[in-house]
Amino acid sequence: MCIRDRLITALLFVFLYRKCLPRHYLYIVVLFLILATPGVSISLARITGPYEIYYEARELSKVLYGPMLVLMYFLLIRTYRLSTTKLLGFIEYTAYFVGLSLLLMQLLGIGFTEGQGSIWAKGFFSSQNDISLALALLLSVAVFNNITNPGTVRFVLLLMSLSGLALIGQRVALASVVLIPIAVIAVLSYGRSLDWSGDRKKKFFSIVIPLSVITLIITGYLGYKNIDTFSRPITKIKANIEGHGQRIELYKIGTSQLQDRSTVEKIFGEGATSYQKWIYKRYGYKPPGGYRLVEMDWMDLYGAYGIAFVVLIYSFLLYLWIRLLHEFVRIRNPEVGLFLLMISLYTLNSLVVGHALTGPMPTSVIAPVIAIALLRWRGIDQPAEPLRH
Repeated sequence: MCIRDRLITALLFVFLYRKCLPRHYLYIVVLFLILATPGVSISLARITGPYEIYYEARELSKVLYGPMLVLMYFLLIRTYRLSTTKLLGFIEYTAYFVGLSLLLMQLLGIGFTEGQGSIWAKGFFSSQNDISLALALLLSVAVFNNITNPGTVRFVLLLMSLSGLALIGQRVALASVVLIPIAVIAVLSYGRSLDWSGDRKKKFFSIVIPLSVITLIITGYLGYKNIDTFSRPITKIKANIEGHGQRIELYKIGTSQLQDRSTVEKIFGEGATSYQKWIYKRYGYKPPGGYRLVEMDWMDLYGAYGIAFVVLIYSFLLYLWIRLLHEFVRIRNPEVGLFLLMISLYTLNSLVVGHALTGPMPTSVIAPVIAIALLRWRGIDQPAEPLRH
């Protein structure tokens, strides 16, 4: 099912059962659409062909997909009384499915690869950033469940999935293989609950040591066997530090385009099609009619839909982050710490290396987490309301 079909499904579901949703959540989603409308209208006024209309609608659907999916999960969790443990289990199984799929594609040479003869590959997933972030978020849950409920089979699946992530070769992927286990361990070291204390924590540390050793051995072995392929991410990192990497150049172009616009376009945006065509031309591409993202969500959204839209969406993420941080520090619930970690990873990626907010894959992973958090704050144990429309 493509992003358009999933968005339409979510829209219909939310519309039919809108009476079961808190009104202020619906108002936020409607406000997203209202704030995006002026920019889309400006872009449509400049459109010269039918494909541009399709492209504009597709880019807008990516932005609205996340908020609508959160509302749909809110309804599903509330109505069918899905527990947090069960939802985290579904996310964990998805991590193994995606990770093993990637690993098999990479080992068998199926799908897209990065460079002739390179082992780094993304299988049938055409966007490295999207699949890297999505799998990193999925594996956060997998590592968490492996430590809190250890098992031999799931541990082997976790190692294979981590290998699949590492073999993508993208910077986010390589960093996640090392940092995700460390971050989850930090969360569980501080976290405490009725079923996570005393003997359980002692057992936790007995698992952490072999897990860390095995991960380091696998990472070291893969690095030694494929040392030449590390030159690409290392070169890109050095170029960015020195101020002339691809992302730095795109940032400069994006900033210049934003400054050169009219006041109306700065406030309301100029639509995805109009903004991305300017980035495409200024970046130096010669074929006509192309589109290019800066690949920093805040700048791409600012360019397309204006400053108010960006402030609203990041204010919501900041609200989630602050409230989760406060709750984790105060009550030390390990699951809350896991949600905080996932929201932090998602938002940081969006701000620095994008695209998270406009990526259907990572958004599909974070949406149920946001829905769980919202339900916790409304009292998840209250009786479910029947669906009426």
